[in-house]
Amino acid sequence: MELAQIIANRVRLLAVTDPQRRRKVFQVFLESVLSAEFGTVVASNPRFLAMVESVQAQIEADAELAPLVDSAVTTLLASCDDTT
Repeated sequence: MELAQIIANRVRLLAVTDPQRRRKVFQVFLESVLSAEFGTVVASNPRFLAMVESVQAQIEADAELAPLVDSAVTTLLASCDDTT
């Protein structure tokens, strides 16, 4: 299964009513991309999620990146809706 499909499948599992949905969508994206890049051995390490959360927090703390994250999340959600 290709990475875009993996991400879309995981995003579809997130509740539409979840107030943290957009943040979780970006977390799914980061987890999936980093897992694909570093491999399943690294992704299965208990500290992997902590690393993802740290990276996400650093990205979210950067005001210049906020519009890019928002755009990425909007694109991910739209692509998930298009493939349902």
